[in-house]
Amino acid sequence: MTKHSNKTYWIGFCVVIALLIVAPLVLPEFWRRFLTEILIWGLLAMSSDILIGYTGMISFGHSAFFGLGMYGAAAALLLVSPPNLWLAIIFGLVAASIVALFVAYFSTRLRDIYFAITTLIFSQIFYVIIFTWTEVTGGERDDPAALELVVQPWPVQEIVIASPRVAAWNLGDGETSVLSYALENPDYRAVVDDAEARRCARTLGIRTLGTGGVLVLAKQRGLIVSVAESLNRLRQAGLWLSDDVARLILKRAGE
Repeated sequence: MTKHSNKTYWIGFCVVIALLIVAPLVLPEFWRRFLTEILIWGLLAMSSDILIGYTGMISFGHSAFFGLGMYGAAAALLLVSPPNLWLAIIFGLVAASIVALFVAYFSTRLRDIYFAITTLIFSQIFYVIIFTWTEVTGGERDDPAALELVVQPWPVQEIVIASPRVAAWNLGDGETSVLSYALENPDYRAVVDDAEARRCARTLGIRTLGTGGVLVLAKQRGLIVSVAESLNRLRQAGLWLSDDVARLILKRAGE
């Protein structure tokens, strides 16, 4: 690398860092979350590049350490009051490092395909632990609202075959099932909040209604007294809504 190109590199690096520092102060909430996810997945890509690209060791369980680090960070944010970002980072690093040392004791004794197979075995072990030890991890159904829905007498379960037209959008299982059902039953409206699912619905001509719209309709029909109170309960149950969307819902409800 020449002196000129080295200087250009560091100038560009400093500009990017400055933009990342300023971004949370000027970007709307959606774009802040979007940028954060880009950086998170960028870290996963960089770590995979270091392992595979520089050492040539192919790992099929790399994402396990990524996920365990996030579990450690989440545990710190939930258990420590008030939440501390730096402590969460340390918890995440420690959690991933402890498990990595355990796995490395067995896997680094092997090479080539045997190393890759060992990482695959450990990744499946961690997968089973995370999705069955629900008292700690919550498993796949850690949403309190979803857990409450199962014990209610009024929901009617339907067997839905995913429509290829909907499945092509690669949405979540829930959104795919709801939109597939609404596509086959045009008299129904699909209740979806996910932005990508709404784009899919508009493209396929599916009528939709958001959770906020359901609350406004419920108030209009006299089923609930306060939309604001119901929104707060939904947020406490795990539903994410931006403040702008919440204000718009309350405005439509006349609150």
